[in-house]
Amino acid sequence: AQRAHTDYKRKDVENLDDKEMPLSCVIALEDDTYFDVWPGAIRCFADEGEKFHHQRLILNAGDMLVFRADLVHGGAAFMKNNIRIHV
Repeated sequence: AQRAHTDYKRKDVENLDDKEMPLSCVIALEDDTYFDVWPGAIRCFADEGEKFHHQRLILNAGDMLVFRADLVHGGAAFMKNNIRIHV
């Protein structure tokens, strides 16, 4: 499993408004593609004392998840190979 992270450094996105915020995308190429997110954990560097709860998403082949680049997320651990695209 990946550690929780965002796709951009804080200094690169902390002053962007919502319209300027880059987006990231995960495309599942296989069923049962797990992706860990922390809902509400955007701009979390501004609320360092706030706690967020983990949620595991399950994507199937062809599913695409688009999310803000400042959303805390991580690739989940797998017991077998799993191929997905993250852009």
